[in-house]
Amino acid sequence: MLLLGEVLQETGGAFRIAGRILKWLGEKKLPWAMGFTGYVVCIPVFVDVAYILIQPVVESLSVKSKRSVLFIGLSLTAGLTVAHTLIPPLHPDHWRLPNP
Repeated sequence: MLLLGEVLQETGGAFRIAGRILKWLGEKKLPWAMGFTGYVVCIPVFVDVAYILIQPVVESLSVKSKRSVLFIGLSLTAGLTVAHTLIPPLHPDHWRLPNP
């Protein structure tokens, strides 16, 4: 899971996902776009990795939109938390049953 997060970070995948969703929803719906971005990014990686992965996106969007980092970050946190809560772990070790 950490490897996939590193790949998203190094290739700019997190910025592309956020940019595409923001373009799709529009800048007026920036909080919804960040929430949805958090949801999508949190599917393949753990929530703590996703927080670190998306932080540069939040800071960049804060400067571009002239909105508070807190405003954008809380929207992102909502999406990450929803994904973390509702989607079961995708890592195979979590699905393995203990040996009797």
